[in-house]
Amino acid sequence: MATPTAQPYQPPATSAAALTQSEQLVAQAQAAHSDFLKTAPQTRNAVAAAQGAARDSDRWANAQVAIADLEGSRAQLMIALADLDRLTVNASVAGEQFAELAAKRDQIAQLSDTQSALISAMLQSLAP
Repeated sequence: MATPTAQPYQPPATSAAALTQSEQLVAQAQAAHSDFLKTAPQTRNAVAAAQGAARDSDRWANAQVAIADLEGSRAQLMIALADLDRLTVNASVAGEQFAELAAKRDQIAQLSDTQSALISAMLQSLAP
């Protein structure tokens, strides 16, 4: 008598609602990243103008404000990233497939990393 072969476990598909929400979050994050990229050149200009300036100068203060504004523009991307994290964890906990959600989350995390690197470089260029 032949021994039946066990079929590997296939988790249920991710819910349609989670997939729809994830698409909306990706669009939100991409729009936020586009806004960030539109703001970045002005910030770079302010930082370039402040290089070598004293910390109590208007140029240095203007650069700091510009960087703070740029950091603030990241908020919508970070909200979308946090929501994608939540969707991914919820799908995992529910035993659903979550690879598609995780891939979208990783895509947005890369945008966040790009933004962080740009802001860090600007702050570093202002360091004495």
